[in-house]
Amino acid sequence: MRSAQASVQNLGDGRYRVRVEAPRDPRTGKRRQLSKTVRGSRKDAEKAKHELLIKAGVDGVCTRLTLSEYAWQVFFPEQKNELAQLTVEAYERRFRLHVEPALGSKVLPDITAHDLRRWLPSVGKPTVQKEARKVLNALMQHAVYNGHLEHNPCRNLKPPKVEKYRPEVLDAQDVEVYLWHFKNTWSEPAVLLAIGAGLRRGEIIALDVDDVDAKTGAVRVESSIVPTAQGAKEKGTKTENGVRTVHLPRSILARLLEVMPESGAIVRNQDGTRMRPDVLTHRYEKDRATLPEGVPRISLKNLRHTSLTLAFDSGADLLDVSRRAGHSSTTITADYYVRPKGERDMKAAEMMDEKLR
Repeated sequence: MRSAQASVQNLGDGRYRVRVEAPRDPRTGKRRQLSKTVRGSRKDAEKAKHELLIKAGVDGVCTRLTLSEYAWQVFFPEQKNELAQLTVEAYERRFRLHVEPALGSKVLPDITAHDLRRWLPSVGKPTVQKEARKVLNALMQHAVYNGHLEHNPCRNLKPPKVEKYRPEVLDAQDVEVYLWHFKNTWSEPAVLLAIGAGLRRGEIIALDVDDVDAKTGAVRVESSIVPTAQGAKEKGTKTENGVRTVHLPRSILARLLEVMPESGAIVRNQDGTRMRPDVLTHRYEKDRATLPEGVPRISLKNLRHTSLTLAFDSGADLLDVSRRAGHSSTTITADYYVRPKGERDMKAAEMMDEKLR
């Protein structure tokens, strides 16, 4: 069936013309033919022929590409049109490190759930297993959707149990120590914005002086600068709710106005250029290393967690905190970002007591 409906013609100079006879159009009855010119080896041409057969909807066609071939020739190139660049790069890195070494040489339809059950425990910690399975599942589901596989073996592979993420946050007293300790450092503006507005690192770096209202303390967030394989690039916010206005506490606004430049990027290098994400992290960690003994040393990301937790503990509604964070839903805020210290439960008991009396 396959040879009767597809052909490969050697054109010379490493070029091949692939033709596939597709089923007739059900409405008009006209014949349909797909063709493609391939540069490379005969094997490359055969792969192209197979892809055209699947595209033509020929019954009984099952891909003979290996997992690695499908990943790099089909899956990742298509994902670059669907997902953010940073997300695709993370998928590629996880596939290369955790999936490809063990499964990459296997022909895609020959991979079984039994193979996956033997592979997954060898990947490493449960958190790494979870990410590796996520990438492989996306790839397999993509192959099913496009007709390269009949079923996804990851469906029969239980996700690893991972402990719920518990970010370390500062209390109000420790926040005061941080604000004092980071005074007059190159990372101070970033610390002020992380604690005062709960912004992401990329959002902080993307801010210009004009984005801050000196009278009201309103900070307009519209973009983010993220690291990619091609260098730091500006992109839209992480979610639709990411475009937002966040207000700084008056005390933090007053200090930010003292250290902000007159124009341009707020977080900048000594030469006045906008600071890169990796440089900010390096400078922050270097300044953090000299904190007084006994003060928690948390990441820049956890300063954002701290800000949102303080807002929640101060009485802000969960929806308000979620909007402040730029999250797509309150579930994300509740599960990963706010770590109440218990004050809210005490307030709830006091309110119940008032009601009962």
